[in-house]
Amino acid sequence: MEILKYLFMGVVQGLTEFLPVSSSGHLVISETFLGINPPGIFLEVALHFASVIAIIIYLRKRLLSLISGLFKKDNRRNLSLNYLSAVVVSMIPAGCVALFIGDRVRALFENPSAVGISLVFTAGIVLAIPLMNSKRGGRKKIIDSFGTAIIVGCVVGLFQAIAMIPGISRSGSTIFAGVFIGLAVSDSADFAFIISIPAILGAVVMELGDTVKSVSDMNWLNLSIAFAFSLLTSLIALKWLYSTLKSGRVRYFGIYCLIMGIFVITYMAVFY
Repeated sequence: MEILKYLFMGVVQGLTEFLPVSSSGHLVISETFLGINPPGIFLEVALHFASVIAIIIYLRKRLLSLISGLFKKDNRRNLSLNYLSAVVVSMIPAGCVALFIGDRVRALFENPSAVGISLVFTAGIVLAIPLMNSKRGGRKKIIDSFGTAIIVGCVVGLFQAIAMIPGISRSGSTIFAGVFIGLAVSDSADFAFIISIPAILGAVVMELGDTVKSVSDMNWLNLSIAFAFSLLTSLIALKWLYSTLKSGRVRYFGIYCLIMGIFVITYMAVFY
């Protein structure tokens, strides 16, 4: 049934967008091994918008704190300005990639072998997160100065740009980058998902021009089901990820990516 396809796409988008397993990689795998065609542009926009709503709901207290801090006259204003400066800086690398080599990156969506290799890379950085976090100990770095904001924005933004390659997890890469430069793992996750808001919205805006053509052909019931399941599973995935980061069990996602990556590489080498 058509409705099951929409339900499936909503669940897959919601889970893989935030869990460190690469949503883009699973899209390619779904197309290659399951014969599931990618969704229409309008559905893709709706699913991405559901992801943004999920982030806003889950991190509402953190976001409200940042916004309210801008209107304070004490140190909270400086902290909010520095944090938002880091967010702005983090957008630059991905913007440059999209502008200058976007076509080359999109071409990788047609190469399952490259996705397999990228999943192995994702496995490595995800497995490294709990190891780095446990070895750091002591006081963690916070974004308390403009200089720190620039460093955090550049490093995490660079990894977000790298994660445009299908098979490389955006959440895994950006959380890894934050922990690598000294942020606490929970702070790194907060920053990773906050910077994903403008990144996802940017992708949505780029796709909006093509949605007008498909609105009249859209099945609104199926779209609503996909949106609802994407939003629900996104919230579940966010809670699950924060729990695994806190406990150190995030390594199991790394093991999963390693197994999946090796499988894809081996399958493509043997049968293609």
